[in-house]
Amino acid sequence: MGRFLSVFHITIPEYHHGIVMEFERFLKVLGPGEHPKNVFTESIEIVPDIFIEEDHFGIKTGGKQFHSILDPGQHFVNTALREQVQIYELSIVPKIIGVF
Repeated sequence: MGRFLSVFHITIPEYHHGIVMEFERFLKVLGPGEHPKNVFTESIEIVPDIFIEEDHFGIKTGGKQFHSILDPGQHFVNTALREQVQIYELSIVPKIIGVF
């Protein structure tokens, strides 16, 4: 019986997230681990997490609108909401003495 039930479960790997779509509409986000799946109404897209290094930062946009600035670390981008992340290197602007 356990084999039969495993057909209706999906395993999201570590450092990934699952985007659940029900009838072609965004429903929820699944974290790593095993989750039940309704094979008749749901589709699940597995997407990798984004890692931002210590000397970088990210800008998250959605639908061409600014959402947030991301600190270094692990982040998730929801493709169903058309989110995107641009990663930039941190730079130090030198202080010019005598210029106001």
